[in-house]
This record gives sequence, C-alpha cells and structure tokens, in this order.
Amino acid sequence: MKNIKLKNMKHSNKFKLHILILSVIMISSLVLGCNFISSSSTMNKHSNSNRKYYTSIMIKNGDTLWAIANNYYDYNNEVTNINEYIKEIKLVNGLSDEHINSGEYLTLPYYIKN
Repeated sequence: MKNIKLKNMKHSNKFKLHILILSVIMISSLVLGCNFISSSSTMNKHSNSNRKYYTSIMIKNGDTLWAIANNYYDYNNEVTNINEYIKEIKLVNGLSDEHINSGEYLTLPYYIKN
C-alpha cells in the first residue's frame, strides 16, 4: 500500500512539474507575443515619419537667410513653421545670428516622407 501511495505521489509531483513548465512556456509566449506586437506598431509609427537629409548651397550676392529658408522650406516637413526652420538652419551651421556672406556655403536640412 505504501508503494502505491509513493508512486501516486511521484506521478502527482511529475504532473505538477509538467503543469508548471507548461504555464511558464505559455506566459513567456504571451509576453514575447505582446512585445512583438508592440514593437511592430512602433515601427509603423516611425515609418510614417519623415527622414531628414541635408544639402549644401553656395550663398549668392544678395541672398538672405530668410529668402533661402523660404525657397527650401516645405510646409510638410518636421518643423512647424518658417521661424523654426530658420532656427534649425542656424543650429546646423553654427550661426549665432542671421548674417550670411556670399561665397560661403550653407547646409540646409530637408525632409522626405518614408
């Protein structure tokens, strides 16, 4: 009788161990699945954004930062208005004010939708 109870206990413990392992596998799969769904939705958000590129132009006699910015500013880009675009141009080029000289080069950011 003791042998039967001992065997039943061993089977019961093995069964509990199998249930525990199965539970861990299921929970891990659920967590990994949620992370995958979350990361793919994040990738979709980024793929709808614009990519920033740069171009370089030579400043001509009579050019102003405002005129250049007006020519290159796209109303669909990441910056919200022309003033922000000028600030970005100044930042990229290390300008402390809007003074530019003909013959120098100016780096201009621009955006393309992905």
